[in-house]
Amino acid sequence: MPYLQGFLIATLSSLVLAGLSELLAPRLRLVDRSDSDSGSGSDGRKIHRGERPIGGVAILVGFLLGAGPVIDWSRALTSLFLGAVMIFGLGLADDLRGLRAKTKLFLQALAALSPILWGGIWVRSIALPGVTLELELGSWGIPLTLLWLMGITN
Repeated sequence: MPYLQGFLIATLSSLVLAGLSELLAPRLRLVDRSDSDSGSGSDGRKIHRGERPIGGVAILVGFLLGAGPVIDWSRALTSLFLGAVMIFGLGLADDLRGLRAKTKLFLQALAALSPILWGGIWVRSIALPGVTLELELGSWGIPLTLLWLMGITN
């Protein structure tokens, strides 16, 4: 039952906060501008037109309000969440100021290292469905996990 309550609290608070951000974001200049509106020239990354409120804050706060109290915050899960918050901050900074690709890639690598180095989470072996063979990655597990996490981030 606590998981259902957490889900409902997270969902409802995210919806309410997203509505508030729709109203307040333009006044607080917490908006992402399309390439044509930003004056920086089009690099083709943004698909929207005009200004869009930055809504990730609403989702993050909603998650914390709803799921935070019901989750068992183990070291591994905390390190995953820390990495996710770092990616959130990176996305927010990129929306507000615009970051160079090399800077984003470096910061994404740091965020991906949080669960790997602090949480001890990395792919140790790979098994294919229907095949009894399992490939142990050994010391290759850490760099492959880093590349995988950075790949899904991009």
